[in-house]
Amino acid sequence: MTFVAKRMVEPSHAVPLPPSTLHRHVTVVFVATFLVRFLAFRFYDDHFDHLSSAIQMLGGELPVRDFADLGRPLKYAISAVVQAIGGPNLLGEALLISTFLATGTALTSWAAARATNSTLLGMFAAVLVVGIFSREYGYPKIVLPALGIWLLWRYIERPSRRRLLVLSGLTVTAFLIRYDFGFYLAVTSGLAIAGRRWSDGPAAVARAGTGYGIAGLLLVSPYLLYLGAVGGFDAARGPGLRSLLAAATVSTPQIAPFPPTLVETEPLPRPRVSVRWTTGLTAATRATKETTYGLSFVQERDARTWDYELLDHSAGNLAALVSDPNVEDTAGFARQERTLDEPRLLRWRRALGIPRIHVLPDLFSEQNTQAVLYYLLMLIPALSAMVLALRWRGRLRSSAVLPWPGLQIGVVTLLSLLLNLFLIRGNIDSRLGEVIVPAAVLAAWLIAQMLTGRPPVPVADTVSPPRAWHRQWRRVLATLVAAWLVLWVGLYGTAGDRLLRAGVIAGPFGFMDSLREQVQRLAADPLAYWAPEDSVEGSRILTRYVRQCVDERDRVIGIGYMPELYVVAQRRFAGGIGVFTHWVDSARLQSQAIARLQDQSVPLVIIDESERAHFEEHFPLLAKYLENRFPRESSLEFLPGDRFTVLTDPARVPTGMHPTLGLPCFDVSGRY
Repeated sequence: MTFVAKRMVEPSHAVPLPPSTLHRHVTVVFVATFLVRFLAFRFYDDHFDHLSSAIQMLGGELPVRDFADLGRPLKYAISAVVQAIGGPNLLGEALLISTFLATGTALTSWAAARATNSTLLGMFAAVLVVGIFSREYGYPKIVLPALGIWLLWRYIERPSRRRLLVLSGLTVTAFLIRYDFGFYLAVTSGLAIAGRRWSDGPAAVARAGTGYGIAGLLLVSPYLLYLGAVGGFDAARGPGLRSLLAAATVSTPQIAPFPPTLVETEPLPRPRVSVRWTTGLTAATRATKETTYGLSFVQERDARTWDYELLDHSAGNLAALVSDPNVEDTAGFARQERTLDEPRLLRWRRALGIPRIHVLPDLFSEQNTQAVLYYLLMLIPALSAMVLALRWRGRLRSSAVLPWPGLQIGVVTLLSLLLNLFLIRGNIDSRLGEVIVPAAVLAAWLIAQMLTGRPPVPVADTVSPPRAWHRQWRRVLATLVAAWLVLWVGLYGTAGDRLLRAGVIAGPFGFMDSLREQVQRLAADPLAYWAPEDSVEGSRILTRYVRQCVDERDRVIGIGYMPELYVVAQRRFAGGIGVFTHWVDSARLQSQAIARLQDQSVPLVIIDESERAHFEEHFPLLAKYLENRFPRESSLEFLPGDRFTVLTDPARVPTGMHPTLGLPCFDVSGRY
């Protein structure tokens, strides 16, 4: 009996949610997320970075061979296919990415619901993913981790060669979308394979791991052969490899000070009074009276009635002001009692000199919101690892919903740690949304542990069910934690503003109007969407100029960060470099760009003057070539500090002049 009494009760497996319930739940999340993300869709200038490469591919060019590739060939190809099908507008791209984001959110919600056996917690995870409003161009960071969790769990629950092959295929797909994504999934898949086959012995682990690796190599081999054929294995200077190594480097992000200011005091505002002066009072006399009674001018209501801040609100000063023969009337204090017309508590605070006290005044500031959410996202996988360790050591028990709870939650924890370490870097104003998927699953699982977890109990003990008040406190605590996470995620993603401006919460009729307007706006010419006729920014005005004055067969160069120039103007970039960053500044790539430029028709170069010094420092060979080939230049300033220079090729004869900018046009249609 003693031995039996010391044995710990292993929790029974809970009855899982029916597949039909999960399917309905996932469908609802998918549709709702698609509508929200599509209505609130925003194109940032970074979005046009990969779209400009897609434009190059539509023109028959290939990454590495014809233009610099940062290791994202499949991402360019996907957008190129959408452009080829939907035409030169932004609607297809928005629909595609909204679909991917909805898929990633729905799979995240599915994983959270399965891990917790609760569709409510699954919905909570979906709210986190949607509410953070990750940048649309970063859609792979939402859909790939979600797909990875789905396929990893499928393999763990029922290993098979087919599922191993599919998992390997996803890893290769992630690698081709961005090299480092393949690394994250490969490491996580290695843990899943080893953990699942460990009980079958080292040979089984080796066979499964080898099969996963060989399948991946076979699937990626066509791309590797292509790279070898076009000289893409320049390990020392290849931009794709350089970007991969940078992404695989852990760096410390810039985090605002935390905790914020705890208490801040502010003097009470001075009381305000109104004084109506007598008719005919001179300005000099009035100024003397104001000094005598401590009146600081605020505003003039009419010719004789002025508002003041009262510097001296003693009863004697107020009595003197009321009895002054040049004062016709006053307001803001009791004339008989000689007391301010304010609440008694405020008068007491003035008398005692008690200032205004602000507790945590910058708690919800933008910088502090980023800091709080950063620490929460770093804390979630750490807590998950701690809870898994407690469960493994038998110190914590809870209902087992997943067939392999330790391993399935473990791979999500590892994926979350990898994304946090390698994707959160630099400024975090747009980085935290990139790591939300595994964190949302883990957050839902941790809340479920709060609700159901308990220390182990001896079998022989007579344990009464948890008391009602105990269960209620757990629910309250779990609700507060969930609300706390939703609050900070929503603040970081400015969810309220995004939803309001998108018309998502404008009622059914407003919702349909917003949907129709969004479709029309995105289906229109990108020029009207990004650079309308009333634009005042130089980059947008010059984008219109390029569309109007550069022939479709010509190319342009934009020096500075302006990838939208090529997409919106629908002109390809010259020299094989769309954005002049440190990834592509090697002497070899500059020489390649110069060789390409010698065979390309490039009538003009647009230089953002704020980026000229950086370009000349990092691209000296290319800068010298452009200086010799394009000696003619015109300087323009649109807004204060918004200066651009347009270089033109003297060998090209203009077909006209732009009527407002005074710049030469090279459009063979002869519009100008």
